[in-house]
Amino acid sequence: MKTICPKCGFQNLDGARYCQKCGQDLSGALEENKIQERKNKKKALFWFFFPLISLFFVFLLYALLHFIFSAVGISSFITSIADVVLGLLGISCIIIGLPLGIIFGVHFINKN
Repeated sequence: MKTICPKCGFQNLDGARYCQKCGQDLSGALEENKIQERKNKKKALFWFFFPLISLFFVFLLYALLHFIFSAVGISSFITSIADVVLGLLGISCIIIGLPLGIIFGVHFINKN
């Protein structure tokens, strides 16, 4: 990770204490970069786990609806429609969510 000078915007080598271009003290910039790096890692973790968490909630909703439908005695036709809709929602979580999670996760890890 490069340390960006807050005064001139020059990208200094990692761990530089002073800007190589203008001589600005970079001790505050180093701390700011570390804070930003921690935020980016948290965002990356969110995007890596978001598809899995959303898939978990789809299956939780699926189980809850089946429990309610069986308790109330709703017809098997409506239960089948709910199965198809929630199945498609689960598949979309996998097909769309996993690649997006990987793309955004890698983006936030490599940011800076």
